[in-house]
Amino acid sequence: MHADRQPNSSRTALPEWKAVADHAAATSHLTLREIFAADHGRAARFTFEACGLVVDHAKQRITEASLPLLVHLAWAYVALRIVHSLIHLSYNHVLHRFLAFATSNVVLLGIWALLVQAVLLA
Repeated sequence: MHADRQPNSSRTALPEWKAVADHAAATSHLTLREIFAADHGRAARFTFEACGLVVDHAKQRITEASLPLLVHLAWAYVALRIVHSLIHLSYNHVLHRFLAFATSNVVLLGIWALLVQAVLLA
């Protein structure tokens, strides 16, 4: 495979990553105190119950725009896994399959990094 035809496996090449990075830069200066002061219904919107467990995202530095961006990033991961499967089931070129697999795992590691950062910096 020629170097000029190789897909960019960098996670920052995805438009979803750029959107998440732009959003993070726009909200990085906000404190939780400021976020709660500006949004009185925050706790009700970012708290939900599932299987008897209460999940409270209100105390994380997220906004209404954060969750759709992360969902888009998760769908990018799913799309890359589908590409990987299609390559595997069709012409099965190992290098192409590996690049799709590696790129999807970089996206997944990025999602985990965002989760860890949100938990540790909350």
